[in-house]
Amino acid sequence: MAGWMSIFRYDPDGKLDLSFNGSGSINVDFVIHAVGASADGAITVVGSSSVGFSPQNEGIVARFKADGTPDNSFGTSGITRIRIDEADTVFSGLLLREDGSTFVTGSLDRTPNDVWGNGRRGVLAAFNGNGWPNLVFNGGKAVVSELPSSAANAWSDIGGDPAHGIVVVGLSGARSRESTLIARYEATGKLDITFGDEGFLNTRFGKDYEFWKSVVVQPDQKIIASGDCRYFFDRATVARFLATRE
Repeated sequence: MAGWMSIFRYDPDGKLDLSFNGSGSINVDFVIHAVGASADGAITVVGSSSVGFSPQNEGIVARFKADGTPDNSFGTSGITRIRIDEADTVFSGLLLREDGSTFVTGSLDRTPNDVWGNGRRGVLAAFNGNGWPNLVFNGGKAVVSELPSSAANAWSDIGGDPAHGIVVVGLSGARSRESTLIARYEATGKLDITFGDEGFLNTRFGKDYEFWKSVVVQPDQKIIASGDCRYFFDRATVARFLATRE
């Protein structure tokens, strides 16, 4: 079973906000990888939880009210759980919109016992404000990213907006040999082939393994990605990319 994790809320002066669940924190029995807050104070988190006593995981999207109690109008008792293709599934990135709807990203692993991680694939999913699948996005089903090379890939973060494109960042390649990867998708879940090389942008800045960890999309749609790109003794890397090929 997954271990306990906590969500804390602080006042502007850095003290625990005791109006949040009466203690300033709440405990959950799943792993949290990303968090977002709405204007009304509601908190949305994404992550993963083990399935029973098996080593397999399912992706988690959960929402809490401003007072720290579960939002029972979201999913089932405040939580949406999903396993994609019956594979080990982890959500790692969250794009929370003003209407409470979400786009989430992460990865699945069809061959979790493969030391090279060749069964890894990036995933994207979209949910309405009530936690149920957004039928506009790929008919309500998650999108599994497949590179033209069929190489392993995984997504770690997500940014942008439906009007201009959903941007995801992460990695591609066998474990310990990864290179950085960016892709852009339309609001319908279709790969935006006007971006990069038929929708994907694979780069290598240094030597050894490297990956993008987070992304911000500017108002002019330029993409800022940060991550770990080993180059001699330097690792932390920030890069900016144009929105279109020029």
